[in-house]
Amino acid sequence: MRATFLGVEVQKRSVQMAQKALDVTGNNLSNRETIGYTRQRLDVYSSYMNMSGSYVSKSARLGLSSQGVFASGVGQTRDDYLDKRYRDTSCYVGEYNQQASIMKEMETALTNFSDTYDKVGMAYQFDQFKSALRKYAEDSPDREELASVVRNQAYNICKLFQQQHTDLVNLEEQTLYDLHSSLEDVNRIVEEITEYNKQIVNEYAITGADLIYNGLSVTGGYGPNEMIDARNLLLDELSEYGNIYVSDNYDGSVTVTMGGLTLIDGKKNNLFVVGKDFETFKAKYEENGAAALKLSTGEDMELSSGALKAYIDMINGNGPYASGKQNTSYGIRYYQSAIDTFAAEFAGLMNELNGSLNAEDREMFTSSDGKAITASTIRISQAWLEDATMIAKIQNPDTGEYDYPVNLDGNAVNKLLLGLDTPIQIGSGDYEGSCYDYILFINNRLAQNIEFAEKQCDMYLETATSLLDSRDSIMGVSETEEGVNMLNYSKWFNASSRMLTTLDEALDTIISKMGLVGR
Repeated sequence: MRATFLGVEVQKRSVQMAQKALDVTGNNLSNRETIGYTRQRLDVYSSYMNMSGSYVSKSARLGLSSQGVFASGVGQTRDDYLDKRYRDTSCYVGEYNQQASIMKEMETALTNFSDTYDKVGMAYQFDQFKSALRKYAEDSPDREELASVVRNQAYNICKLFQQQHTDLVNLEEQTLYDLHSSLEDVNRIVEEITEYNKQIVNEYAITGADLIYNGLSVTGGYGPNEMIDARNLLLDELSEYGNIYVSDNYDGSVTVTMGGLTLIDGKKNNLFVVGKDFETFKAKYEENGAAALKLSTGEDMELSSGALKAYIDMINGNGPYASGKQNTSYGIRYYQSAIDTFAAEFAGLMNELNGSLNAEDREMFTSSDGKAITASTIRISQAWLEDATMIAKIQNPDTGEYDYPVNLDGNAVNKLLLGLDTPIQIGSGDYEGSCYDYILFINNRLAQNIEFAEKQCDMYLETATSLLDSRDSIMGVSETEEGVNMLNYSKWFNASSRMLTTLDEALDTIISKMGLVGR
């Protein structure tokens, strides 16, 4: 025979479960705009009483059946696979977005290298230099005012080389500063995740004590949902910086690796070495000749994707000029080397055509520091400063000295003019062609790299957005769905309450009316 108050107990639990389901629904609705919030659900199951004992009669089995509903706990509607897919894609978005951003800054630093419209680019200055040489050769090479125009235009080219060098150096320092700030941000995220790990483990030590006692994992069990949401949000943020892999630990914490190296292992972590301030970080960079991602364990991290990889590639990338710890990406270093090489080759070509191999005072360009000519050191030679018509003088075939009067047919100047269109080798197999075309070559390479990075970013962003939408459809709060749930749970509550009233009336009949004769 069933227990007298069994039905009341069953309906009491049913009312409680309906109330809790309404509470969870209300919590979902109140957090519909909360970033990172995962929709929660009340997981219920039908109670089952073990009635397999050999001394349990059929009537007893019947009386112990239909024990009602119980709740396992409040769970989350989240898909681990979509989390992994989104984070794997997010790191590529971070990488190509950061690359495109830095390369656009490079484009600005190079003063739109081939720009002619705004009359500021190197291509425009070379056009003006060629035009001045042509006019000087065609008119009267003995006229000093025309010779001065050529020299002034060459001076403008030198100043533009110097300005571009300065702008690239400033961009390099700014990018290094941004890398330092990003590493500090990653360290902050790592420390916050580690702190959440500690708190979550402490919570599971209470709610999942039985599982832990039996050596079982609490992962997937019912725990501190809000802290897990906050940790997941941080993991999403961390995924933009590098290719991470997240694995669950038996105690509810997570292990996170980036680039194959462990950043977080439960309650412990490894941070990036950033020095006490940016100046210390910069000094280490200058000492090594390249930026490095070094952990507190002393390990160097090599990333396959992410914003940190973009910074490293843009800072250390030196294309075919790479040496030491530099890499072959077309980064800031590459364009510094390209401009330095271009300045040296251009100056060397003009000096040679002007007879510098035969006489020291025939140099048109020189270095301000007495060393090899670079974009930062290229200058007008002292001999040319003292005599603007020097480039039009010809060599004495008897003495070998350039003491003949100015060549009035303009052949000496034309030789310089033709030299600008003569193919030369610039860089280690990087380019062969005229000086003028090299300007277009550099600009086109940069433009193509920017276009590639932007298209890759758009492609991965579209994929990430699609994955995020899929993930939100599962973990996000739908007002319509929660509204339907609210109505269903309300009906559940009302029906269970009505059932309690019915059982109360039945018990009242049994207790107050049964067995009373004559009444």
